[in-house]
Amino acid sequence: MSEQRVQLYVYDLTKGLAAQLSPLFLGKQIEGVWHTGVVVYGTEYFFGGLGIEYTSPGTLPMLGSPDKKVDLGSTSIPEDVFMDYLYDISSQYFPETYHLLEHNCNHFSNEVAQFLTGNKIPSYISDPAQGSHGNSIWCTVTGFNANARTIWWYFCFSSPDINL
Repeated sequence: MSEQRVQLYVYDLTKGLAAQLSPLFLGKQIEGVWHTGVVVYGTEYFFGGLGIEYTSPGTLPMLGSPDKKVDLGSTSIPEDVFMDYLYDISSQYFPETYHLLEHNCNHFSNEVAQFLTGNKIPSYISDPAQGSHGNSIWCTVTGFNANARTIWWYFCFSSPDINL
């Protein structure tokens, strides 16, 4: 079997608003809030509202064309083996397992990329909490998830350099 190119399609869910407004609301610059899909065998695979989903590359409804295309390398894994792999991991990627920070489309893309190529997706996508802007975002979203908005908002924005 011939080598297949593997790409990561990266979409900014905020369509540029995160880059524009993050300094005002977070006190730090962030480039975007990312959704990703892995493109291989002429198809884009992603973790969405129905679990593992697929579409023609770059045709995700409401997201339009990808903001970035990252070359992840190539794979010699046959398509049928890849489809078996997706079936095997599908129990880990269904709507009820989704978590905004801990189990999302980017975690799926990272796992699939490593299976296909041995390479991870860029860390600014897979682990934004480790970036210079991550603590404030992590605090804000975790605060919402825990239904403790007031405490988390105060904690996060009064202590922007904390290490969680």
